[in-house]
Amino acid sequence: MSLWRLLQLCFLDHSLGAVAITNSTISNNQTGVRTESSAALIITDSTISNNSGNGIYGYWDSGDITISGSTISSNSGSGIYINNDSAPTITNSLISSNSGYG
Repeated sequence: MSLWRLLQLCFLDHSLGAVAITNSTISNNQTGVRTESSAALIITDSTISNNSGNGIYGYWDSGDITISGSTISSNSGSGIYINNDSAPTITNSLISSNSGYG
C-alpha cells in the first residue's frame, strides 16, 4: 500500500489518534501531505519536496500539526498551507524555495 493511500485511510477517522511521519521522504506527488478532519499530525526528521501542489495542506478541521527537524522545499504550491484557524508548531526545520507561502 502506498504511503499516500495509507495517509488517506488514517485521516478518515478521528478515533485513530495522532498520525506520525518519521524519517520519511515524500516527493513527486500532487500534494505531499494533506490533513482533513483529522487528529494530530506529527512530522519528524522528514523531507517533503518537489510536489506539484502544497507540501503540507491542512484542510478543514485539521488537528494540531507539529513539524520538527524536517525540510519542506521546492514544492510548486505553498510549503505549508493551513486552511483553518490552527497554527502549526515548527521547530528546527527548513522551509524554503516553495512557490507559494512558506
